[in-house]
Amino acid sequence: MSASLVTNFCYNGSSVTYAWSSKSESVTSLGALGGWSFSSWGEFAEGWYAYNNRTNGGASTVAQANFQECVVRVGCIGSAELIMRTYVHYDGTSYSSGVSLGG
Repeated sequence: MSASLVTNFCYNGSSVTYAWSSKSESVTSLGALGGWSFSSWGEFAEGWYAYNNRTNGGASTVAQANFQECVVRVGCIGSAELIMRTYVHYDGTSYSSGVSLGG
């Protein structure tokens, strides 16, 4: 299973002028054979923040993808959350992080 978060942005050297994000998810054939499937998108939020003391100097995005593992005639026996964050800055730099819970 995998999920991705991509943030595109425009900047002018003093602020982030525009930002937009897209998200996607997938489960490999092997994962699907094991009963894994995508269940839902949880939290999805975008916002502005001060970066290096500049108003709108940065934009952040967070997304949470939820997966579950279910077995026929048994039910769902496991779950996993993938939490992804991106940070983009007025100077063209960016940072991203992610964490997997469960699974």
